[in-house]
Amino acid sequence: MDVKDRSGAGPEYRSFGRMAAVGAVILFLVYYLYHLSFGIHLDELLFMDLGVSLVKGMKLVVENYSPYQFSELIQYPFMKTYYLLRGDFTGIVLFMRYVYAGIQLLLAAYIYFSLRSRSKSLAFVVSSMHFLYRYHWPTINYKALLYWGTILLSFSLYHYVRTDRTRYLALASAGIMIAAFGNPYAVILSIPTVIALLRLMERKKAWRAIVYAALFCVGTGLMLVLILAGIGGWDRFLQCLPYLFGDGTSQHKLTSAHRLTRLFIPIACLGLVENGVVFGIDRMAERKGRRLPWEKVLSGVFLLALLVICGARIRSAGPSRFWYVLLAVFLLVPFWYKKSECTDSEKKKVLYLFLLPACFMILVAILSTNQGIAVVAYGCVVGLFGIVMLNWKEPFGQKGGNMLGRLILAMLLFVAVFYVPEDGSANMLQKRIPVTEGPLRGIYAGEEISRMSREVCAVVAKQVTAEDRLLIVADTEEALIGQAASAGSYGGKPGGIGRGRNTIDSGRNLLLYEVSPDRMPTVVIVDRKYMDGIPWMTETQFWQYIDSRYQEADGTNDQFLVMR
Repeated sequence: MDVKDRSGAGPEYRSFGRMAAVGAVILFLVYYLYHLSFGIHLDELLFMDLGVSLVKGMKLVVENYSPYQFSELIQYPFMKTYYLLRGDFTGIVLFMRYVYAGIQLLLAAYIYFSLRSRSKSLAFVVSSMHFLYRYHWPTINYKALLYWGTILLSFSLYHYVRTDRTRYLALASAGIMIAAFGNPYAVILSIPTVIALLRLMERKKAWRAIVYAALFCVGTGLMLVLILAGIGGWDRFLQCLPYLFGDGTSQHKLTSAHRLTRLFIPIACLGLVENGVVFGIDRMAERKGRRLPWEKVLSGVFLLALLVICGARIRSAGPSRFWYVLLAVFLLVPFWYKKSECTDSEKKKVLYLFLLPACFMILVAILSTNQGIAVVAYGCVVGLFGIVMLNWKEPFGQKGGNMLGRLILAMLLFVAVFYVPEDGSANMLQKRIPVTEGPLRGIYAGEEISRMSREVCAVVAKQVTAEDRLLIVADTEEALIGQAASAGSYGGKPGGIGRGRNTIDSGRNLLLYEVSPDRMPTVVIVDRKYMDGIPWMTETQFWQYIDSRYQEADGTNDQFLVMR
């Protein structure tokens, strides 16, 4: 076929290519929904419990002492609707995963809409990166809200500085509030917002926008405080308010200075070393009159590092290995910025609207976590969008082009399709069985969690009525599943006494009964195996409190102690 014939057939091939791409996307979405039914993590049950407790009448702040409790405000409409339609929480975990996927898809569409005027292929890649990204739990949780809020903030400001339309400023302000609902420390995202507006807009327009955004955020926050304090009383509200700024630790609270020292300094040192090495090599290359293809070189280095990290412990290699590599990519921000061939105007937008908010997002994660660097690394994802935008070249399919974008997209795709939301390296190749009852119905879980769900759902169905207030003392997973499966309301925070992260729960339950006597449980269910595994359990203040007020009741067996 000659050149003329080939060019004439070009549109047909392009049409076929588009159809194939659409078909591939549809097939992936079908697999993605199927993949959502695999695995379950303790923390996902904790987030489920936050929403279930609010639907069952627990008050925010005065009766709930989790630092992540305001994420319930986003969960509540979906959980309440589900509860009204079904009458219980059977299958709620899988339902909330579908809700999560729907929100991710809506934000992906918003990202595509935001970037398509610059490049449709760039818009598709960045929106795909967003949709594929998930830090472990595919449900509405504080990390998802921090991420979603930052996404909404960055892309809405991206629109606002170009169009000066107030609706985008309102969406950006809503992004700050959503992030703060997930993590109270996220209020510091207002700092990069002010900086971006002052640097990217005329001074008069910028200050006007800052005032409007401040009124929106402060007004919303004050309204929420007044409502919550009015419901629970100012004395109780102020007494319980400090719990909002905890970090999830049970035995003690890490200070902000401790968290900054433990996480910020190692991350900053890694960034300095990376940039020092790369800038040094680049300087030597320039002196010799050479120009290195840095995007290709560094993409290859990062891929090799990932293979070495995963290969060193192939059986235990989990998603955290990928977050280490992505954090290393992000820490080279100064170098990516210098080498970018974008216009100065576009570089400034990327710097102030994506890279700077990502740095503050990482700072929020450092201030509020009790875990390690891999957990903090999820904050860099918004910055990775900016790095891809800085290095973007058209067309996307050119040979050797956009290597960094391809690498990041491939990493996120692999994590999304292979790993499941459980501890460590849990993946789709491991054996699981379907759960057929309770809040986990429809989830494929391990044999132990499936058995646990079956047993605790059976006992609460027999022992708990809609008029009861239930307290379950057991392993955390078992207690949370049983509470959500019961017809009764909350008679305290479900979970263990005297073990690990749940030690604090016993003290908080005593505080709950002090400020809300009507939360005293009418029935207490104790897992005997759990109790036997903690010899000092009977010596705890909380157990003595329960033991002195409740008697063994009908329904007690070798597995569960029932007290009324």
